[in-house]
Amino acid sequence: MLPKRIVIEGKTERIIRLLSIHPNKRWTQRELARRVDVSLGLVNKVVKWLMLEGVVVRASYYQRFYVLNLSKLLLNWAAQRKLPRMRSHSFAATPEEVEGVLRGRGGYLMTLFRAAWHRVPHYRSAGVELYAKPEVAQAIIQRFPCGKGATLIVYPYDRFLAEGMEKIDGLNLVPAVQNYVDLVAFGGIGADVAKKLARKYKLGV
Repeated sequence: MLPKRIVIEGKTERIIRLLSIHPNKRWTQRELARRVDVSLGLVNKVVKWLMLEGVVVRASYYQRFYVLNLSKLLLNWAAQRKLPRMRSHSFAATPEEVEGVLRGRGGYLMTLFRAAWHRVPHYRSAGVELYAKPEVAQAIIQRFPCGKGATLIVYPYDRFLAEGMEKIDGLNLVPAVQNYVDLVAFGGIGADVAKKLARKYKLGV
C-alpha cells in the first residue's frame, strides 16, 4: 500500500526541517528519529513518502538515504507551513534598540522579515519577529514603554528550531530554510523576500 500524503506539521515538521538543513548528510532512519525525538515508525512513514516523491533516495551503502531534491522538499514544506499563533507588542523604540536587548541572550531565534534583513537587506521594516521564550519577550516588554515605533511579534519557542541556527551581528537567526518557509507562509511581500533569500543561500527554489 502506498503511504498517504504526509501532513507537514508538529513532529513531522521536525523531520522535514532537519533534512532540509542537512541535505547532503547520509542518514539512517534510526539516527533521524533520535535527532528529532520522534518514533522510528513516523520516520519510516515520512521517508517512504519522500522516496515516492523523488525527494530522497537511498545511498549506495546500507540503509542510508539523503536528500536528492532540496527544492521540492522546501516547496512541499512551504506549501503546508502555518505560522503559529503570535503575540504582538508596540514600543516607543527602534528595531535596533530592541535588538540591543537580545544580543548576548539565548532563548530566542529571529525569523521572518527582520531575520531576512540581516541576511539579504530588502526594505526597512519596523517589525522584529521572534520565536522566543516568555522570559525573553518579557525582558523586552519591561525595557521599553508602549508607543509607536518597533513592533515585536512573538511566536512560541521550540528548541528544535535551534538546529542549524545562524548568528549574524550578534543575533540568533533561525536556519535559512526555516526563514524561507516562514516568509512564504506569511504571504504577500514575504514571498518576494523569500526568493531573495533562496538565491543567496542557493536553495534552488
